[in-house]
Amino acid sequence: MNYEDEFSIFYEKKFPFLFDYNEQLLQFILKSLKLKIEIKYTDSYEANYPDLVDLRTSINPKKETDFDQKTYFQVFEDRKGFIKNLSIIDLLFNQGPNSLHYL
Repeated sequence: MNYEDEFSIFYEKKFPFLFDYNEQLLQFILKSLKLKIEIKYTDSYEANYPDLVDLRTSINPKKETDFDQKTYFQVFEDRKGFIKNLSIIDLLFNQGPNSLHYL
């Protein structure tokens, strides 16, 4: 599957705010993965959510994650080996509609 036309908007269009860019990109990724997830927004910031799982600090680019990632074909895997923890976009570009099987 070719995603060039769908992704071009994220490189060509000027978004008024980074939030708008992120929101539209998230919607596109969810649609591409065929995930029906309802996104809800809060009215105010809460430091703690005692009744919910709070994942806001679960990703840190300076720390190795303990996420057990399944391997999938990557373009330069023959030269570089499998590189884990790349973006969902890498998975989508390399696996297309089958991406959901690797999550």
